[in-house]
Amino acid sequence: MTGKGIPFIPSNRFSILVCMILIPLLAVQGNAQTSPEKLPPGLTDLTDQVRVLESVFKTSYQQIDPAALLEIQTEVEGRAYGEDANQEQIPAALKLLSRVKTLAGCYYYRAGDRAHSTRILMTLLQEVNPSEIYLDGSIASQAEALFFEELKSKNLQQIIIHSSPENSRVFVNGREIGVTPIDNAYVMKGMITLAVEHPGHDRYSQEIEIKGSREPIAIHPILTKNTASVKISTIPGGVEVYLDGKFVGTTPEQQIPDNDVPSYESGSSTMDGGSSHTASRPMVPKPVRISGKFLVLDFIPLGKHVVDFRKACYRSKNHEINLELGDWALEDWELERAFGKLHVTGDEPLTLILDGERIGSTPYRKDKVCVGDHILEARRGALTVWFQNFTLEPEQEMTFHAETRPILTYAGCVTGDPDLEITISKNIRTLLNKHPGISFRNDTRIPEFSSRTTPLLSELLQINATNPIDVPWNTFMEQIRSMGDLADADLVSIAFVSRETDRRFLVVLNTEISVPDIYVLEGSGESLEFPANLYRRFDNHFLLNRTEPGFHVVDYLTGVMITDIAPDSPAIGAGLLLGDLIVSINETPVTSVNGFQNFLDSEKPQDLQIKVIRGRSELTVSFRTHESPVMAPVSSPDYSYQYILALLSRTNMTGIKQNPALLNIGIAYLSLGDPEQALEKGFMPCELAESAGVSWGTVLYFKGLAQNLRGHNKAAQQDFKNAAVHLNARFLNADGPFVAPLARYMAGEN
Repeated sequence: MTGKGIPFIPSNRFSILVCMILIPLLAVQGNAQTSPEKLPPGLTDLTDQVRVLESVFKTSYQQIDPAALLEIQTEVEGRAYGEDANQEQIPAALKLLSRVKTLAGCYYYRAGDRAHSTRILMTLLQEVNPSEIYLDGSIASQAEALFFEELKSKNLQQIIIHSSPENSRVFVNGREIGVTPIDNAYVMKGMITLAVEHPGHDRYSQEIEIKGSREPIAIHPILTKNTASVKISTIPGGVEVYLDGKFVGTTPEQQIPDNDVPSYESGSSTMDGGSSHTASRPMVPKPVRISGKFLVLDFIPLGKHVVDFRKACYRSKNHEINLELGDWALEDWELERAFGKLHVTGDEPLTLILDGERIGSTPYRKDKVCVGDHILEARRGALTVWFQNFTLEPEQEMTFHAETRPILTYAGCVTGDPDLEITISKNIRTLLNKHPGISFRNDTRIPEFSSRTTPLLSELLQINATNPIDVPWNTFMEQIRSMGDLADADLVSIAFVSRETDRRFLVVLNTEISVPDIYVLEGSGESLEFPANLYRRFDNHFLLNRTEPGFHVVDYLTGVMITDIAPDSPAIGAGLLLGDLIVSINETPVTSVNGFQNFLDSEKPQDLQIKVIRGRSELTVSFRTHESPVMAPVSSPDYSYQYILALLSRTNMTGIKQNPALLNIGIAYLSLGDPEQALEKGFMPCELAESAGVSWGTVLYFKGLAQNLRGHNKAAQQDFKNAAVHLNARFLNADGPFVAPLARYMAGEN
């Protein structure tokens, strides 16, 4: 690729991407220190207006404008109950609404309009917990407070609800009021619909008339169970159990004490501020528990189900059950050991890792491999260059070829001199065939070119140009895609000799796109040389993940000091703190940042023993690094996007490598001016986690960039807004620039 590009999109042919990434980033960084972040429109302005009205009311209620009071009340109700209500703002909006209604009720009471005051204060009782609401003493007079208490005593009645089973959710007129047992709930008089819900049971519903009496109403709902429990034990233990195709748990390896009661955990409350049972939260049932030797599945719907048993090195089993009410048992299901065969070859000698354990090198063959799900890796040194997930069935033989290098073919030479064409082609084929970084198909032939390569190529490419960048390569690639002999090629190379300057070039194209990488060929005849940057691209393998500590260090005295820790860093759980001085790792002294980085030169997480000085104390912390995705083109600037696409498309990236690969495929297509392919083959299927570093926020930003280039401005703006909320997402790697400021700028929020 000609030119030296920028870090994010290294191509001088796509200046629009330069403007859309680097210039906004500089603008955002330039304004960051001078312009405070604007608060989003919310309740701030309304709260200030209510505060002003309360202050005026305390001075003289006659100065209150009823129309303004009603307007604010309507606005706050919209924030609490409107279709566009922000779920995070609803609790605060409800509290603000109670202040507004308190103010309005007191205003009309003082104005002598008792009927209007009563209507407003009655709605206040319906908005919040009526037994716990009292008028604000700084707003209401003693007479107004007594008037409100009289309304409560005439219109409320206490209800006591004890259900079977307990921990059931209770609703009044569709609104949740708490979790049983409830002893101190109050409801407004009138007809109400009481509903009680519990997982695994039919819903209980009852119409009740509340008369406003001082005597409490006691209710004891009994819910009917509509699910069953299944107890499962296996020989051996440690068997994965699937119910209707979904993993539900693993049978115990050894017997533990019996646990015959379904368990629950405290869930997040769905109450909206009106609960009268504030001490309790909805209890969420745990559908799986261990009891004795059994894996117990609770709350299983009645009817037919299929239970699958799976364990590595054992033959899988399945069983159909037809559940009715009650407890069911599948006891001591015995699994038989089973094996298959594995054969692995490669383009080069590679270290093979099966399920995290080294098993040998290519070529590899083993006739007794445990059946089940496996992850097979091929490594060149410490780098994983090929990945494959597979399921091995009993007596099955699986054969894989670890194709770690892109397949490149040579299509011919374009020149006006047939003798020169033969010489150049011969030398290029020899050079390509010797290079270990590519899989060169020297025997691949394009039938139409055969012995008349020069005139046919010249005709096909409509050669009128003196520079290969001016050639209509898309026409050539349309022909290439229709030729079956090149169907498995990733890269196609063509020699091009300028008729006017006699300069020689090697053009490399990806079979899926029509934008070439162009390299200058130095020398002549048998001394023809490839450019060094082309060799570097084939000699190295870029990282898709990088080992990260999750914290930042700087040189300090005799070690390195921790100056920043990412929010989701394992360093927090390990006990490392800001200001800790790292002096050694695994008993090797660390005296500089470069020395610290030497321990991270691996794609795989590592267990480290870190010795730190904290104050006057010296302590050792056990710590495990983690993998973090990187934007490959930036971490390895020698790579062309043609090569990245060829390698990532050829390599079977799965598991933790799959999503970083998809991100980089998208970036490569975007850099080559193809936003539709970037979305379809890269960003849309990419599902990076929401974490610090290169993560989901990074993907959202590039999705927005691709949508923008397609002219889909509304979708682009939404993607940029979504990216802006991921405050810890970064470009490049775990230490790169933050995504959020640039995303806000692109969304027009700064």
